[in-house]
Amino acid sequence: MTWAPLDDVVMGGCSLGGFEVRAGEGEAGAPAGVFSGNVSTDNSGGFSSVRTLNLDPPLDLSAYEGISLRVRGDGLRYKFILRTDTNWDTVTYCHSFDTASGEWQDVRLPFAGFRAVFRAKTLKDGAPLDPSNIVSLQLMLSKFEYDGNLNPAFRSGKFSLPVSSISAYRSESDVGPRLICVAPAGGDRRALKAELEASGLPFVLFAVQEMGSEPSEGGIKVLPEGAEVTGVVSPKEVAGLCLAAMQISDVTGGSFGLIRSGLGGGETQQELAALLREAANA
Repeated sequence: MTWAPLDDVVMGGCSLGGFEVRAGEGEAGAPAGVFSGNVSTDNSGGFSSVRTLNLDPPLDLSAYEGISLRVRGDGLRYKFILRTDTNWDTVTYCHSFDTASGEWQDVRLPFAGFRAVFRAKTLKDGAPLDPSNIVSLQLMLSKFEYDGNLNPAFRSGKFSLPVSSISAYRSESDVGPRLICVAPAGGDRRALKAELEASGLPFVLFAVQEMGSEPSEGGIKVLPEGAEVTGVVSPKEVAGLCLAAMQISDVTGGSFGLIRSGLGGGETQQELAALLREAANA
């Protein structure tokens, strides 16, 4: 994503900000994006921001609950802004967040908490945020909060907010497996499943008899726990099922066998997901 400054110079102010990736600014010396600059209240100003150029196509985040930021704070209150309109001077959706000075922290901003705003004024009858049509992301430091109120955690001068990640998150009840194990069918699957359960992580277990070259015909079939597993499946098919499983919360904790099927199998992520759900409900 390309970020561009949008500061109070548009209204006569003199604040300056920017966003760039810097080596060593992340955790453990890793690189991180840094929103930094100098914010001034001179000339009736008082805000600095950066926003991405319009995204084409827009982001469809309708499957998620909100935005998650990993930042190192400086004690100030910032705004994270989402846009659903490609114009620059239009309605935005804002969510303020506080930071702890010098500490890395995870900030979660649920979509339901974003308010419709135009020039720092809340639109009482504004349409709710449509997360299926996100055209731009924006970070802002402003002396203004909303509706004439001032930011209680604002300070003029230099600021710096390292950001190691910006991502969308799902609700805790809709989290798919985060630990996926592919094991030989001949092993003790019950003992292995018990170990996975003891980890406390959402998981799924796949058992295969053998992985080999790409098969010439047929497709993969997913069997419920306890079924006999025979034959050869391809690494590509197994990888596709692993990716599909990560998106499905209702297969978490399941143990499945993978075999060949002469009737054909799933090819798209949707088809693979359907195979998993069918086996989970068998």
